[in-house]
Amino acid sequence: MKTVRERPVWQHAPDQVKAHFTKTLPLDPQPPEAIYKEFLENVLPYPIGNIHPRFWGWVFGTGTVLGAFSELLTASMNTNSGDFDHHSANTVEKQVIGWFKEMLGLGSDALHLVPVNDYFQIDLEALKATIAQDRKDGHLPFCVVGAAGTTNTGAVDDLNALADICQQENLWLHVDGAFGAWAALALRLWLPAFTWVSGA
Repeated sequence: MKTVRERPVWQHAPDQVKAHFTKTLPLDPQPPEAIYKEFLENVLPYPIGNIHPRFWGWVFGTGTVLGAFSELLTASMNTNSGDFDHHSANTVEKQVIGWFKEMLGLGSDALHLVPVNDYFQIDLEALKATIAQDRKDGHLPFCVVGAAGTTNTGAVDDLNALADICQQENLWLHVDGAFGAWAALALRLWLPAFTWVSGA
């Protein structure tokens, strides 16, 4: 970053660099020095441009020294914040989520846990009743969260039905798609459950 002002604002990766990354899988270990050299020669000179002070395109921010340092600290801990409740990363995450809730004016009372059926899918009738009651009470429902495979039960919501309800009620449908990768690997068995993607 020290010399970022001296580099081009924007520089396309040339064909030879693109060709460099079409090699076959290496079967032998690669020394860190060689990997770093490869990064310096074939990756670093061709960024998207947004770290340069005269790059004014698009909407995401520039890289910063503090941001890089934060990433280093985070990667060195390699914390799974989805597990347990007795380590520091979860405490930090809860605080940041709390700040977001304050900024958005949302609290736990703005969240409805909708009952599920025997297959651990959202009960669609209960969902529709909850939306109707919210509107009757003067609230503004705006989002439904479905699941494309839950971690604990593997349940996949009826996403087509959820999409229809959200379209009728003018709501945003958010789908937790953490199982998308293995679903893509088992298309023959699982694709029908994920056909909602094109319409969500």
